[in-house]
Amino acid sequence: MKYSPELYARAFMETVAQASQVKQKALLSRFLEIIVKNGDYLGIKKILSKIEEAVVREKGGRMITLEFAREVEKELAERLKSSFSDNDHILTLLNPELVAGVRVLVDGESELDMSLQRKLKKLFT
Repeated sequence: MKYSPELYARAFMETVAQASQVKQKALLSRFLEIIVKNGDYLGIKKILSKIEEAVVREKGGRMITLEFAREVEKELAERLKSSFSDNDHILTLLNPELVAGVRVLVDGESELDMSLQRKLKKLFT
């Protein structure tokens, strides 16, 4: 990539903050043109992910990832989600490597690992 996804996200957020609602659509179109022109269109998923993260952080939210070993009841998943702020972005994933339980990642840094895999590793190491 010519420029990092973080740099694209910061540039996008600064530009959109200064623009009116009418100009924001035109800016988005122009932003995508610049990404293509720079040859960074293959990294568009990373760029959009960083923009999403920046928007969530601007609203005072956090990026939360809930990893489950297998499908869980919708009621249980909703109860877990309700324990977070409305400003938080919550992504739910299936991770068969967990064996059983749940793992919660906050902003990709803090981790609450309540999985059977962690307990087994702790037991045998």
